[in-house]
Amino acid sequence: QVLRESLTNESSQVVHQSIEVIANEGLTWLWPELDLLTESDDPVIAHHAWEAIEGLRESILGPLA
Repeated sequence: QVLRESLTNESSQVVHQSIEVIANEGLTWLWPELDLLTESDDPVIAHHAWEAIEGLRESILGPLA
């Protein structure tokens, strides 16, 4: 719950740190929250969320051919 809440923090630094933790720990249950962040008004956060989702996808399905 703490990570989920930190993804909506006003501080972009906190959001980036949370995305990084989710990606590094492979927390796939937070995929929907990352997906919402891909539509963020902040393009850097949106891009970081896309990268994290891609990393989670690769950890499950492997790299794209």
